[in-house]
Amino acid sequence: MCGSLAKKRLLYLLLSLIGLTLLFIFTNSLRPPEESMEQSDSALGLVGMIFSPDTPFGAFLQEYGRKIAHFLEYGLLGVEVSILVNFYLRKRRIAAALSIPAAMCVAVVDETLQYFSGRGPAILDVWIDLGGFAALSLITYGVVYAVTNIKHRLRERSEKTEMTNG
Repeated sequence: MCGSLAKKRLLYLLLSLIGLTLLFIFTNSLRPPEESMEQSDSALGLVGMIFSPDTPFGAFLQEYGRKIAHFLEYGLLGVEVSILVNFYLRKRRIAAALSIPAAMCVAVVDETLQYFSGRGPAILDVWIDLGGFAALSLITYGVVYAVTNIKHRLRERSEKTEMTNG
């Protein structure tokens, strides 16, 4: 019973994190252009303090920082959704496959909100968002698959050892 309660609490926590991530994405899209640019400039200023803009990597971060942020915020959403699919849904393959069109819908809504906030929507941003979601989802699925396989093999090895020793 305790495990079930803990699993339910983790589910609620995960759903809350997904909701907060979506709220973060959508509220950023509703910011007026000046406020959005100011926020981006502040973040890039911090990045510039860590990675000098005089270096190739620092210059890359300064130039593509906004696109990288899109990729990463959707990547976080992809990790959260992948964890939900892996540990809480029964039809994992169907849910995983449906998560990509769902992420595309979120990205389209995101860009639509930007249009209504006075900023220009960009099809490229939809693809960057989807790429971040898909890339980090696939990494998450791969890690979960590898850990599950390792656990399974260790369990099998342990059972064989018990049978031969017992």
